[in-house]
Amino acid sequence: LEVADAVTRFESQVRRKDGSTLWISLSARAVRGGDGSVLYYEGTVEDVTKLKQTQDQLRDKAAELEAVFAALPDIYFCTDLEGKICDFRTSQPAALLVPPEVFLRRRIDEVLPADVAAALMQAIEEVKTTGGRARAEYVLAIRDLGLRNFEARLSPLQADRIVAVIRDITDLKRAEARVAFQASLLDEVQNAGSATVPAGTVTFWNRHAEKLFGYSRDELVGQWVEVLVPRRFRKHHPGHRTGYFANPKVRSMGAGLDLFGLRKDGSEFPIEISLSPL
Repeated sequence: LEVADAVTRFESQVRRKDGSTLWISLSARAVRGGDGSVLYYEGTVEDVTKLKQTQDQLRDKAAELEAVFAALPDIYFCTDLEGKICDFRTSQPAALLVPPEVFLRRRIDEVLPADVAAALMQAIEEVKTTGGRARAEYVLAIRDLGLRNFEARLSPLQADRIVAVIRDITDLKRAEARVAFQASLLDEVQNAGSATVPAGTVTFWNRHAEKLFGYSRDELVGQWVEVLVPRRFRKHHPGHRTGYFANPKVRSMGAGLDLFGLRKDGSEFPIEISLSPL
């Protein structure tokens, strides 16, 4: 006040007579006489305690959100309704196609390959049109990482903002391709073939098994494998199954025993079963 003659919105914490504290915002000015000396000060004092508490809460939430971003593998982009990138968060900068200074405040179609930009812009249009969520998959060549598969999930954030959560699904795609390849091989095997998980549900059923048992793939996948076991043997089968998964290896099932399968029509037939872990 003595130097500039005025102060605006000076915030300070003060103590009341009862010992409690509060935050105030002070605006004041010096009133001087004809000789330039200060006659008095005048101004206003505003209680901003609630405002400061709200600011502290927002700061804590922002720190919490940043910690979540740092812990997750995803990349988060915020765009406007025209596809201009407004902001981003990632814990893995190496997964970015280009540095932030290249893509921030620019449209998606200005920084991404045409096919990828078209897929994402279509997803943005879907969000704008429906007000709901949209999804897109695409492939990008990332420096030092090579070709990577990504999945984008988009949702409306505000009236004029869209958030896009980008996840690298390369490992998932490779695993799906391996499973599909194995399934195609098993489907060509001239014997009936099936796969189950430790819980006992069927996860794979080839076309030769369809012919032999009478169940289509859609009918049997997801069902208990015990539906293929004659009723008089079902009681003990879960125990045998659990025992196998405790020590899985290639072997014949029920060596030295007569085994029977149960068709969809209720008829039984003798079978030989070979077990192998996948």
